[in-house]
Amino acid sequence: MAQDFTSRLPAAAVQALRAAGWAPDRSVDVRAWHEILGAEGFVLHLLARQVLENFGGLRVTPPVAVGAFRNSDVLFEPELAGSGMFDIAVELKKMFGQDFYPIAEWITNSTVFLGSAGMVVDDHDVEVLHVADSFEDALRVMLLADREPPVLHTYSR
Repeated sequence: MAQDFTSRLPAAAVQALRAAGWAPDRSVDVRAWHEILGAEGFVLHLLARQVLENFGGLRVTPPVAVGAFRNSDVLFEPELAGSGMFDIAVELKKMFGQDFYPIAEWITNSTVFLGSAGMVVDDHDVEVLHVADSFEDALRVMLLADREPPVLHTYSR
């Protein structure tokens, strides 16, 4: 049985997911994405597999465009989001002690990474934002912009 990531989401968030083509029993094959990302070194942990099997390939338009921050579509395309970003996943693992897998593009084409223990971060060119400690909470933040994700790390380049 697939994990339910939407049971605590407000109706507006679930409606946005449904409008994008999501359904509770939706299942997509993630092998093609992982063939490429796995060759780069990414570890497809169970939680990332479950999320991508249910949401992979969707472009979700948030019902809240401007809330605590200016929002944008969430594109669940792990290869597009994460190919070439394995060095970032390695750094995230050093910082937080869990494997990270790219699951989506979000604001300004940043990469959303999902940790094997559930942590969700958003990597921009200059900083890493803490979206949430669970994927379900991250969905709420990404779709409803109900709180601004705090900065976890700033790159010195």
